[in-house]
Amino acid sequence: MSPDEYESFDGRVECWEASSGTANVLREPVGLQHEYISRRLVVLVHEIGRARGSAIASAGTVDLVQRGTDGRRELVLRADEAIYLDLRRDRPAGLYVEIDADPLPDVVFEVDFSTDVRRGRRGRAGKLDDYAAWGMPEVWVEVPDSARTAGSRRPGLTIFLHRGSGYVEAPISRAFPGWTAAEIHRALNEIEDSPETLAALRRVGRSMAAAESGRPADGPTSEE
Repeated sequence: MSPDEYESFDGRVECWEASSGTANVLREPVGLQHEYISRRLVVLVHEIGRARGSAIASAGTVDLVQRGTDGRRELVLRADEAIYLDLRRDRPAGLYVEIDADPLPDVVFEVDFSTDVRRGRRGRAGKLDDYAAWGMPEVWVEVPDSARTAGSRRPGLTIFLHRGSGYVEAPISRAFPGWTAAEIHRALNEIEDSPETLAALRRVGRSMAAAESGRPADGPTSEE
């Protein structure tokens, strides 16, 4: 696929790399389980936003675009979800998230079934390496309970926090203080919210509100 063909292509493309002149189409079709997990995250962060008292926005599968010195697209990645904690403050200027020009998402979310963001294809770097080079602050990678995984990959959610020039795995989100990888994974794979999930969403939302207001997390939610 040439650069001109890519510009006019309206299908799903995972990655465009100008140096090799290639575009890698998604290996697997988008199916029910993949889309359910992505939409489920949107519902969960919406509930946290309600508890926080201000909306949390998902930009969906927006393109993340890096341009070369000539202004043409040099590298394009498409995450499954891009979460902004404050879209009023951090709204991208155009149709895409322009690397080095627009505010980056607070969390990038990937659903991995047969693919693995840590491993590249056709000799190129993995998707996670590209996110690291861009300084994406936090990446979540979910292998659903229903996934038909290969080899030793097991269901679960991994949180990657950007430090230095790369990522470190962490048990707790930095963007959503107190929300653990185990809690997020369980919530994503539920059909209905369990009491434990509802309690976690409210706890995280209240914690975020407290941090933004400067009051203790377990203090009153309004002035008396």
